[in-house]
Order: sequence, then structure tokens, then C-alpha cells
Amino acid sequence: MFPLILIESLDIILQVKQNRHGIPFGVYTSGIIKDMEIATQLEGEIGLSTIQVSLISSNPEGYAAVRGINDLTKAQQDFGQVCNFIATAAESGFPVTVAVAGGKHASGGTELAKALGAVDVIVYDNIGI
Repeated sequence: MFPLILIESLDIILQVKQNRHGIPFGVYTSGIIKDMEIATQLEGEIGLSTIQVSLISSNPEGYAAVRGINDLTKAQQDFGQVCNFIATAAESGFPVTVAVAGGKHASGGTELAKALGAVDVIVYDNIGI
């Protein structure tokens, strides 16, 4: 079962696709999603063409620093969920783009994103320097 906001988005996507074939839909997400089934349903049931997930860094400490999370345990949980979401979506065959912070986070974050199955990585230089 999808969350209410996603159900509303699905309805909008379906309505548009009925009248305008070929319009791509994408989403930018934190990747912190409790229902991991969504990661395997992005293309088919949800109808997305693209997704960009905020991995931010290559480790929970860097993730916490950029996100401003003071509780390292929470940062570890969130970081793990993001990594799991990326891997699950990529393994389902969906082309995942990952966002990482620039500066000291860029290299390691890019390597981790590719290892998790991302097809592309975007480095945002204006955060996490």
C-alpha cells in the first residue's frame, strides 16, 4: 500500500499520461522511505522516468554533518536507509541518479553511489564544503 501523498501523485501522473503520452515524470528524494517496495515499483506501477536520491556523503558522519543531524545513531539509520533505497531501486533495473555534496564528500560519495548501482552522480558544490 502506498502512502497517501504518493497515491495522490499516482493519480495525477495517470491523468496526465492519459492525455499527454510521453511526458516523463521524475522525483527527487531523500531516500528515507519506510516501504522499500516502492523502490521496486518506481517505473512500472508508479510511472516515473527519473529519480535522484540524496546520498550526500560516503559515510554516516559526513551525512550527519551536511544534514545537520546531531544524533549519530539517527544519522546511521538514515544513511543506511538511503543506501538501501538506492541499491534496491538500482537492482530492480531503475536508473538511479545520486546527489552528493561537494568538497570532501564528492569523491567518496561518488564511489559509494556507483557501488550501490547509480547510473549517474551529481555533485552539488554549494553544500557540505
